[in-house]
Amino acid sequence: MESKYCLFVGTRPEKGFDLLLELANKNTDVHFKVVGGITPVDAKNIEFLGRVSDEELIALYKNATCFISCSIWPEPAGLTILEAQREDTPVIVLNRGGSPEYVYHGTMVDTLNERIVGKALRGEVGFVSDKASKTFFSAKRMADEYEEAYEMLTFTGE
Repeated sequence: MESKYCLFVGTRPEKGFDLLLELANKNTDVHFKVVGGITPVDAKNIEFLGRVSDEELIALYKNATCFISCSIWPEPAGLTILEAQREDTPVIVLNRGGSPEYVYHGTMVDTLNERIVGKALRGEVGFVSDKASKTFFSAKRMADEYEEAYEMLTFTGE
């Protein structure tokens, strides 16, 4: 069985890799895996995976102890947060942008710190609702709501 790790996925500076690096430097006993086009830095507890296939990414989400999203801009809807929750991986998300509206399996934080990572590694960050993200963000529900919005926009009143 693979050892515990915290997962980060990102390609751009606004995804907050600097915050993750700061967290990793304070938690040298915690293993972090980073996916995406982040330039590797010298950190013994961070494994830089680069870009991975969709199948590899799903496996990384499924096997992660937690997923960390530390976006530094008010992201309206972070796809990676939804992907992690879809794989039943608890998320630790900075309380910015639209994130509070769709975090159902994890916790919202104002700052990343050792305490919350420790809780995640001990399994103390878990489901608010284990099926909520699958229900609220299912393909069927999104298609139904797009169709409803389209009908409202094209309704002529006749």
